Amino acid sequence: MNLGKILLLLILFIFVMYFGQFILLPLSLALFVFIIVKSLSAKLLYYTKKYLKFQLGELISILLMFFIIIVLSYLISVIFKFNILHVIDNSSSYQKNLEKIFEFSSIQHISELVPIEKFINSLNFVNFLSKLLN
Repeated sequence: MNLGKILLLLILFIFVMYFGQFILLPLSLALFVFIIVKSLSAKLLYYTKKYLKFQLGELISILLMFFIIIVLSYLISVIFKFNILHVIDNSSSYQKNLEKIFEFSSIQHISELVPIEKFINSLNFVNFLSKLLN
C-alpha cells in the first residue's frame, strides 16, 4: 500500500470513530449488559434444572433476569438517593466538624505551607453533594 491509501484509511477511521461514538458507545454498553444477563440466565436455567427439577424456558429466564436486574438497580438507586439526601442535610455539621479538626490541629507548620484557612473557606459540602445527587 502506498502512503496515500494509508493516510486516507487513517482519516476515514478517525472520522468513523469520532462520529460513530454516539452509536458505538450505547451499543457496547448494551452488549455488556446483554452478556451479563445471558450468563446469569444460563446459571438460572442450570440451577432450576438441577435443584428445583423443572425446565425453565430460555426466554423466560432472560426476561426474569432482566427484571431482577432492573429491580435491584432501582432499589440501589433509591437507597443511594436517600443516603445522599441525608448527607446533604447534615453537610453543615460535617463542615463545622472539619473546621474544628483544623482548628485543634497542633501542627502549625502545615498552615505555613498550605493556606488551610483558604482551603476551609473554599469547601462547600452542600454544593458538592447537590451536584453529586444530580
